[in-house]
Amino acid sequence: MPYTIYRWDDPGAPAPLNGQSNANTLINVLDACLVTGYGNKAPAGWSKPFTAANQAVFRQGAGSNGCYLHLDSSPLWQDKVRGYESMTAIDAGTNPFPTVAQRSDFIAARSSSSDASGHAWLVAADARRFFLWMNYHGSLAQGLASIMYQPAFFFGDLESPNSADVFNTLISGGISNATNTYLGYASHGATNADYMPRNFAGAVGSVAVMKTTHLPFQGTSYIGAMANAPAYPDPVTGGLLLSPIEVFDVSGVISRGVLPGIWAPGHNLPGNSGDVLTGVNGPLAGKRLMLLDVAAASSRARIALEIP
Repeated sequence: MPYTIYRWDDPGAPAPLNGQSNANTLINVLDACLVTGYGNKAPAGWSKPFTAANQAVFRQGAGSNGCYLHLDSSPLWQDKVRGYESMTAIDAGTNPFPTVAQRSDFIAARSSSSDASGHAWLVAADARRFFLWMNYHGSLAQGLASIMYQPAFFFGDLESPNSADVFNTLISGGISNATNTYLGYASHGATNADYMPRNFAGAVGSVAVMKTTHLPFQGTSYIGAMANAPAYPDPVTGGLLLSPIEVFDVSGVISRGVLPGIWAPGHNLPGNSGDVLTGVNGPLAGKRLMLLDVAAASSRARIALEIP
């Protein structure tokens, strides 16, 4: 694909994230990565059509479904987030996902405390989607390393062979001060942190969706953190077993596509967060992959992100 990778330690990068109210740190990070660029990093090709005090709206770029993401940075620790099919003002939009009735407390976390301590961040983005990783618990010096679960956020279009599905935009976030963040969770039913603007048939109304992998031993568990998974490294290839992460409508179990460039390791917490590995077989042969921790407060999970 690959994504452009933006990091807190790039020359000219926006400030690290912190947990203070009205800090605007996450809005500033996304503005720089998605809209304006910084240093020698070109922007991903999004726009920012609406702003207000401690709020911003970002819109997907060329080739996308054209959905909008609203952020409110006024709460401590986190930004309140919500997707919309269309918007006409900072506080006016149609077909939100999730709806307030579904989740009034949907968030992207910045910090596990309300002080000004800085936290590392990483954004992987193109014109259609972005993935955000935050070292929610660790110190700035810790960087990408992880000793605990770390929340992550995804907004954008899935990769799907069905070009007629123009509502396959996913928002995957968290609730309640990041005590539940589900990007790293595989489910056999709808989660409370994964939503799309409409179902496969295009019926108006936000739908909760489910994610799973193609690993036979995955079950309902955290991705990349399965006690019954094969040992790492894989004894056959000497490398990392990987699976796509696929998203389904719950009703009818209809595939909406896969998370582009984000893979599920077929092992139990292989390597360490921040490790960079090289694919050894299949479509990932020769590609570089970065391991990152992503999970809820109750457990750890680990994904592999394609990087240039």
